Amino acid sequence: AAAAVAAAAAAAGGSAAAGQSQQSQLQEPPKLLLEVEPESGLAVVRLKDCCSGGDWLAWLGRVLQSPAGPAWSLAGGHLGSSACCAVVAESLLKGLPPPCGEVDQGWTALKLQVPKGSSALQGGFSIGGCLESLTELSTVLQEATVSARVLFAHRSSGRLLLRVDRLPAAVSALVRLGHAVGFGPFAAAQCPPPLSSEPPEGAAPASRHVGIWSLLRREQPLGSQPEEHVEGEGPLRLQCPCGLYAEIRIPSPSSLGDPFLQHASCGGHHHAFAPGLDGRALSIRDRLVSFQPPCGEHTQRNAKFDAEQLYWVEVTHPLRPDAEGCMEAWARLNEKDVSYVALELYPYSSDEGAAKGELRRAGYWIFAGSVFARVMGLAPGQGLVAGTCCRSFVDLEHFRGAVAAREEIRRYYDAVQGVVDAPGQLRATKRAWEEISGKGTTFYDAIAGVGGTIRKEGNMVIHLRPDGRRDRWRIMEWGFDP
Repeated sequence: AAAAVAAAAAAAGGSAAAGQSQQSQLQEPPKLLLEVEPESGLAVVRLKDCCSGGDWLAWLGRVLQSPAGPAWSLAGGHLGSSACCAVVAESLLKGLPPPCGEVDQGWTALKLQVPKGSSALQGGFSIGGCLESLTELSTVLQEATVSARVLFAHRSSGRLLLRVDRLPAAVSALVRLGHAVGFGPFAAAQCPPPLSSEPPEGAAPASRHVGIWSLLRREQPLGSQPEEHVEGEGPLRLQCPCGLYAEIRIPSPSSLGDPFLQHASCGGHHHAFAPGLDGRALSIRDRLVSFQPPCGEHTQRNAKFDAEQLYWVEVTHPLRPDAEGCMEAWARLNEKDVSYVALELYPYSSDEGAAKGELRRAGYWIFAGSVFARVMGLAPGQGLVAGTCCRSFVDLEHFRGAVAAREEIRRYYDAVQGVVDAPGQLRATKRAWEEISGKGTTFYDAIAGVGGTIRKEGNMVIHLRPDGRRDRWRIMEWGFDP
């Protein structure tokens, strides 16, 4: 009888908990998609008492009707000012300068959009709902020391107005809450600001990070069921002395879950700072190409090596208890006397710049002795994947639509891991979107004519692919000719 009572009480408690959980889920605010608008920045123009009302209205009418950029009129002042204001694209001011007043440049706006992968907001996307959502976001940004003002225009979904220099902090705060921010190259260059190719002040030699590294263990979030790999069979990281690196993270055929979501190959710049008293060195990575969407922040981790520098562990810094917390353990696969080659992809296939409709690309091709890794994709701010800041590819599909996101990544992104059998003979052992078994397949053979043609021209490597496309690679490090 006691057992039955206990079971009934447990069941009642579980039902109550389930009810509370369902209620909390129903009350959870929707995740929002915002777009940085415009790419060129905004200016706030304040009307002064000395300005003629007719001149102001005539200028305002021309600005509001101009197709060159967005513009909005603010009745009742702006940011503590009692004067009437207009918010216009900075690019408009060159051809349509205001007749008078103060011009305050250096602003940007986040425009509220409807997620294409969810029906959560579709059909109920009202001005009142937008105002409430933007007001809540403005409060969140205030807590992140970002001053923002809700801005509405006629028949508009609304915007948040904020300073350009506070955009990185705003994007980071919004993404952590599960929202998404879309942007182009202008904003992508600031969220976060790219790491310089030159070591910053206080940076320590990153020689301990240089080499061929194999992932052994990964926990995300911290304390969760770990992802474990046999040494040499899991994800691979190649890092050069110049600071460029490439990671190959291709899910195995036996991976659980949707393998498409597990692609995480990436490449970019790396800086390391001197170890502290605990022996840990701060490691910062700027991912300039990745199969996963950006989160608006650099990857910062504390790294600690063993005495022989054969193994190392890195943990998220600053330490976070949420899903962003991550720990990885790596093992060195190479001897220390390895020669390196580092190539960085030019954004366009032609010296003359972008062809009509061509998107900027990014890529890194690293050789470390007889091993190579190549990662290619769209440059920051281009397309859906590299142009949307959010927490994961799952979130990206929610905001941008699964079909569009998957079509783009299969079309523009590629990751290859392989070995150099002999100069001019490269063999692929792993490749995104392909199942490679056994010893691998021929990736390039200069003698047999497989894989197109590759030649070195001055400080460039030109790869003419079999399909006629042309890749131009800038030589960043040239320790040998693979």
